[in-house]
Amino acid sequence: MMRILKDAVDSGFKMVIKGKSVGKLSQTLEKHPTIRNQLLPYIGLVAGFTFDILTLGRIDQTWSLIQQGGFLLMVFIVLYLHERPALAASWGKSFDVFWKYHESILQFFMGGLLSAYTLFYFKSASSWTVLGFVLFLLLLMFLNEKKGLHDMGFPIRYAMASLCVCSFMIYLFPILFHIVDARIFALSIFASILLYFLWMKLLIPKAHWKTPSALKKISVGVAVPLAFVMLYGFKIIPPVPLAAKKMGVYHDVKRDGKDYVLYYNRPWYLFWQKGDQRFYAAQDDKVYFFASVFAPTSLKHKIYVHWQKSVKEEWQSSDRIPIQIVGGREEGYRGVTYKQNYSPGRWRVLLETEDARELGRLGFTIVDEETAKKRRIRTERF
Repeated sequence: MMRILKDAVDSGFKMVIKGKSVGKLSQTLEKHPTIRNQLLPYIGLVAGFTFDILTLGRIDQTWSLIQQGGFLLMVFIVLYLHERPALAASWGKSFDVFWKYHESILQFFMGGLLSAYTLFYFKSASSWTVLGFVLFLLLLMFLNEKKGLHDMGFPIRYAMASLCVCSFMIYLFPILFHIVDARIFALSIFASILLYFLWMKLLIPKAHWKTPSALKKISVGVAVPLAFVMLYGFKIIPPVPLAAKKMGVYHDVKRDGKDYVLYYNRPWYLFWQKGDQRFYAAQDDKVYFFASVFAPTSLKHKIYVHWQKSVKEEWQSSDRIPIQIVGGREEGYRGVTYKQNYSPGRWRVLLETEDARELGRLGFTIVDEETAKKRRIRTERF
């Protein structure tokens, strides 16, 4: 059976290699080893990242989950053959031509995986601390290509593989169980460690299981999910798969059929602002906060709109209003709260999960009613 599979793989690669474009590309790379060995892996990483941006859909789409699972499988296959060079060589000369570029192939799939996680984390991130976590993911993607780390014997690619497994589980389990809480997070971490151990049992030959190299690979693989636990405790892990799609402060919000009509006073040239981030308040005005939060289908969760005011350079809590959201809508579940008792000054609204993890934050300034004559109300529909 294995022989038949090897012959099929060899025949398939022979057909591809016979293509003129592939043959010319292979010859060019052979003439330029610097490009093949140093530049091509980065190209593979960027290609994987770009591929995911163009093809990735909703986080809970079946196709997206299958694609991410397929990429994980390909990472495992490439690493499996990397641990067994003799097995890779036995798949035929045609396959051997492609195996010269297996580092770039590995980077393509890791780039595809990590770009998905980075994009999802970025959508769920709000504070600079959480955005720092996203930037750290991008840094890891770059470090994965630093040859010096590999030469020092640090198993960076296995740390990256563990990161891919852990990130996938962290958003897969809430989608499967329709729950976002500490129990589901703990279950996803346990599943990540278990799956990585199974990977190692299959990847590393039994005779090499207790060697220093194998112990390093196992250690870094376990260290990654444990680091996630620590980051979760400090509320640095974004609340994936929840994501704030839209937030804004408005003078009024009204329901009109399936749409919400948002009333704002923002001049046209401040197009980057979200609603009335300079809120001109007249007598009896209410400050409305509108948010749209994406959640996977069938997932129900209570989020909180946390109003805070800056008093002597410190943020003091004013109100924390709950909103029950239901997942499934492409544009996100829409919710509205308002504040009637307020005073001029600097304010902000934190959109939080039940355990106070930030989905988003929005700062704004309330100006006293004497300047309210400057208002020119406009509307938008959402």
